[in-house]
Order: sequence, then C-alpha cells, then structure tokens
Amino acid sequence: MLDAADAVLDAADAVLDAADAVLDAADAVLDAADAVLDAADAVLDAADAVLDAADAVLRCARAAPTNFTQTMLAPAHGEIRLPRGGSQG
Repeated sequence: MLDAADAVLDAADAVLDAADAVLDAADAVLDAADAVLDAADAVLDAADAVLDAADAVLRCARAAPTNFTQTMLAPAHGEIRLPRGGSQG
C-alpha cells in the first residue's frame, strides 16, 4: 500500500515539475512579448518625433511667401531706364 502511495506522490511530483516548466516557458514568452512592446513603443516615439519635425517644416512652408511679390523683391514692371550722361551738380 505504501508503494502505491509513493508512486502516486512521485507522479504528482512529476506533474508539478511539468507545470513548473510550462510556467517558466510562459514567463519567457511574456518577457519576450514585453521586449517586443518596448521596441514597438520606441518605434512609435521615433515616428512621433518625425511627424513633429514634418509638422514644423509644413508650418514654415505655409508661412513662407509663395512668390516674390509678397517679399517686395518682384522685378520692376515695364522698362528700366538707366541714367545717361554725366552727373548734375
């Protein structure tokens, strides 16, 4: 009778060892998933920084003049006449 009980305890011990191995494997999987999520978070942070930079560039582009007339650097209209002759004094 004691041999049967000992065999049952040994079997239960083997089941507990297997369950412990499964939990260790699950813990490793969760650690890997956590590392993947950390990497994804870093990628999202980098993408956010790129979008912020693009937004700043677009704001500058919208604020920049679109032609020379707005900056008063437009060429003169009509003919430009250069003075001829000497100085007048």
